[in-house]
Amino acid sequence: MSSQSPALSPSPEIEVWRTKPRPIPKALTPAQKLGLQYERRVVKTMRAQGLDIEHNPWFRYRREGVTGYAVPDVLIHLPGLIVVAEIKLTYTPEALTKLQDLYCPIARSLFALDARPLVIVKNLTADVPSYWHNINEALGASFPIYQWLGHSRIVV
Repeated sequence: MSSQSPALSPSPEIEVWRTKPRPIPKALTPAQKLGLQYERRVVKTMRAQGLDIEHNPWFRYRREGVTGYAVPDVLIHLPGLIVVAEIKLTYTPEALTKLQDLYCPIARSLFALDARPLVIVKNLTADVPSYWHNINEALGASFPIYQWLGHSRIVV
């Protein structure tokens, strides 16, 4: 689950600190509960496959005079690369925007590595411009959207 953040323009000028987790509101609706179940299943599968991940890492940042908190769903540590992922039960275009405008700049600043966005989704909508069944293919695409239906290996 992701935190809310103020609207910011993309900028390489960002200060970032790791911070202790704060309470996140619990899922209230049935759809939110299903979304969190799907997120936990993705994380469990990634860990079982031996992927080096961080689930819900907390960051504090300052950019353009604005200070806030950011909590991407998953960081996947690959050689020379950080994949910053948002996990959604149903695709929403806002996930990719948040990854590109906030979460990836935070990861680049903190790790001094290339950081690439990835939306992991189960259900597609008419808003999905394209999607992939392999994470590496998705990472090279204009719209890095990886569909995982929840019952097989996560293909990297």
